[in-house]
Amino acid sequence: MNDPYSNIITTMQTQGAKLNPPTLTIGTVISIKPLTISTGDLQLNKNNILISERLIDYHQNISIDCSASGAVSCGGQIQSIQIDKQEMTFWCVLKEGDLLALYPIQDEQIYVVLEKVVRLP
Repeated sequence: MNDPYSNIITTMQTQGAKLNPPTLTIGTVISIKPLTISTGDLQLNKNNILISERLIDYHQNISIDCSASGAVSCGGQIQSIQIDKQEMTFWCVLKEGDLLALYPIQDEQIYVVLEKVVRLP
C-alpha cells in the first residue's frame, strides 16, 4: 500500500531541488592544448567552458609613465620609466593535474572556471 504522505514528501523534495542553485565543484586539468577539464564523469572542453583570460595565454596593451629613483645593477640611477602603448603577453598558468573551482550554469551545460585552487602543504 502506498503511503500518501510519503508521496507528498517525495514530490516536495523533487520540486524543491529544482530551485536549488548549482554548487561549486572541483575539476582537474587533463590537457592544456586543447584545454580539457575533468569533473566527475564529465570531460569539459572549449565548447562548454568559460574561463578567465588570466588563466590562459592572452595579450594586454599597457602604458607606463612614472618617475622613480633606485639603484640598478650598473650603478646608475633610474630617473624615469616610460612605456607607451606596448603589448604584453601573459602565458597560461595552468598545467596538467591542476585543480580548478568550477561553477555550473545554464542547467549545467556550461561551466565557469572561477580559479585555480591548491591544497595547503
